[in-house]
Amino acid sequence: ERNEELSKLKRKKTTTVQVLTHIREKLRFVEKANEGLSEKLAHLENTSTELRNIVTVDKLYRDEIRFENKELRAKQGFATSDLLLVDYESRCTKVEQLKAATTELKSRYGTLARQVNKSLKNSTATPWVMSNSNVMK
Repeated sequence: ERNEELSKLKRKKTTTVQVLTHIREKLRFVEKANEGLSEKLAHLENTSTELRNIVTVDKLYRDEIRFENKELRAKQGFATSDLLLVDYESRCTKVEQLKAATTELKSRYGTLARQVNKSLKNSTATPWVMSNSNVMK
């Protein structure tokens, strides 16, 4: 009976030693895997930090471009609206027509002023009377 108990204890001891050895091997394997994953995590964190910095710089650049765009659109005015462009073109045409009419009227005024001065010089002895027909010419 005692031999049986010793035999059982030896088997139990052998089993316990095998389990303990297996657990130690498993622990070493998991620790090595953990080290590899820790290195990979550190590398990924560095990469992530670099990318965050790049994103921050890009966002600042984007904001600068948005501000410049806003200023340019404000300066651009009506160039984006077809109706405003058509109105601007029609007003430019009208301004040119009015300038031409003004030039023509100035020329006519000069001609009429010269005629008045000429007739005044010619009629120094007689009183100056001008009919409506002469004014219209």
